[in-house]
Amino acid sequence: MKLNRELRSHRKTVTNRLLWVLFYLIVIGGMAVYAYKLYNQHEKSHIPNGYIELKLDKVQYQLGESVEFTVVNHYPSPIYVLNQCPNEPLHVFEWQDEVWVQLHSKAVSSDSDCYKQPRNVAIAAEASRSYTFDDWPDLFDHPGVYRVVMAVDHSTDLPYQDFVVLKPAEVIEQTVPDNLPPPKANTDNRINVRHDDYEDEHETEDD
Repeated sequence: MKLNRELRSHRKTVTNRLLWVLFYLIVIGGMAVYAYKLYNQHEKSHIPNGYIELKLDKVQYQLGESVEFTVVNHYPSPIYVLNQCPNEPLHVFEWQDEVWVQLHSKAVSSDSDCYKQPRNVAIAAEASRSYTFDDWPDLFDHPGVYRVVMAVDHSTDLPYQDFVVLKPAEVIEQTVPDNLPPPKANTDNRINVRHDDYEDEHETEDD
């Protein structure tokens, strides 16, 4: 009898402890879920309304022509764009075999302009900043269809622009021969015109 009581008491103690552990787990889990939701609401309430616009100065470029892009900040506060020098300033893709293939390059010289820019480039609200790919000439060194994409921190938006690098136009070289004859005046027409004018004047006088 005494052994059975001890066993029942031990089981009861274990059961109570398990119930308390389960209770604490439920409480802790509920608090974690509540804290996560509260954090998300706080983050969303602190994200300003706006967007980033990416523009190009044209949609078609001649081979070797400078490609210029402009980043426009449509947020109510300044944004900071990371200068990734010597890497390319935007994500660059080329349309190859029905898929977009990402391209990479390094600035051609340690004297490149990108090294002179701050590490974090500030763009004020409703302001813009322009730059070129002149420090990375091998990115667009052949004709094709290209895409530039800007990744924005804390945003799912990916502003992008597509453009074309054209094939060089064929240049036809042709010289003017040196032995071409000089132009000849059409004497008959000149006489007829003068003769007609002369007759008109005399007819007017006779009237």
